[in-house]
Amino acid sequence: MRKCHLNTCPVGIATQDPVLRAKFNGQPEHVVNFMFMIAEEVREHMARMGFRTVSEMIGRSDMLEPNPDVIGDNPKLRNLNFDSLLLPATELAKRSPHSLVDPDKMVPVQQEELQD
Repeated sequence: MRKCHLNTCPVGIATQDPVLRAKFNGQPEHVVNFMFMIAEEVREHMARMGFRTVSEMIGRSDMLEPNPDVIGDNPKLRNLNFDSLLLPATELAKRSPHSLVDPDKMVPVQQEELQD
């Protein structure tokens, strides 16, 4: 369910409403600890890929690849083609029939030109 951002979390985790919070059997500290563990695991993955910040990862689809162990012999997954998803955005813009700007014809604009 996607209600937590509306302060109506059905399990009482992400709400300030006392009635809904009563539904949550755990301790708030457990949720905080879980989030810290997720953050630590994300940092470990990022370090293995050579990133220090999440901002550095933006647009780096070249760092992604399908995991053959997950795909395995599953006939439904074996036929999926991720090539378009894993292309850099600049390559996608060149291929798009709906692109309004041709990336090859873009000309850099100097700051002085913008003020005229």
